[in-house]
Amino acid sequence: PLRRQRQMCIRDRFYSKNKDMWAAFSFFYRRYYSKSTCKLILATDKYEEGNYAFDDVVELDSSWAEMIKASIERAGTGYVMLFMDDYLLTDYIDEDKLSEALADMECYKAQNIRLLETNVSKMEPFALNSKYMRLIPGSSYCLSTQAGIWDSSFLLRYLKDGMTAWEFERLYSMKCKDEPILLLESRAYRFPYMEAVRKGEWLNQGVKHCKKNGYWIDFSARRRMSIVKEVTAKTKGLLIKLFPELVQVVQNKLLYKS
Repeated sequence: PLRRQRQMCIRDRFYSKNKDMWAAFSFFYRRYYSKSTCKLILATDKYEEGNYAFDDVVELDSSWAEMIKASIERAGTGYVMLFMDDYLLTDYIDEDKLSEALADMECYKAQNIRLLETNVSKMEPFALNSKYMRLIPGSSYCLSTQAGIWDSSFLLRYLKDGMTAWEFERLYSMKCKDEPILLLESRAYRFPYMEAVRKGEWLNQGVKHCKKNGYWIDFSARRRMSIVKEVTAKTKGLLIKLFPELVQVVQNKLLYKS
């Protein structure tokens, strides 16, 4: 099993305005990961007591990067998992598979193992282990906040004060081109989760997932995304999959003037 002193999960970018998602996340975490040996840390700007699954809370009204670094330092572990506030678990966690991935990460001295197939980054077969693909540093979204295991020291060194999650993904994925880092994507294990919320609104798949599992959604706290908005969002997602490099370059120029 995973040992607490080696790995934990950070529930990141979980601002107090999203506290309705604390309960949703806790419901599915307890259902699918009730015997977790990982320490679950909530990073938020303001905490309000409730019946949540978190083992610890880092309360810091600051940037995403500073909140994550403070959480990593609080955990004191060599490896962490990041999990955004719009994701929900969808099935039971296989700790044996997570342990294998962690052992591989230590063996190959990787900085990140992404636990899902994204197909938006340039990659090649990893010569040392066929269970993984090697992401090419500098390619689109090679650094991603999707579920995965991270080397804590890498994040502490690489995250800059004031940095947002989107800058980490979009801007620094391209800036890390010449960094001597190893980024892997697993082909052997997919971490079971879904994007349930986007831009502050419930996606249809998130609503269906909650309804199927008997979780009541408070739509007064967060409304359901309209069909038009969801179709538009899916169209943008398709464009990213088809033209990831072009989309990232355009986003960076428009958003970050880089």
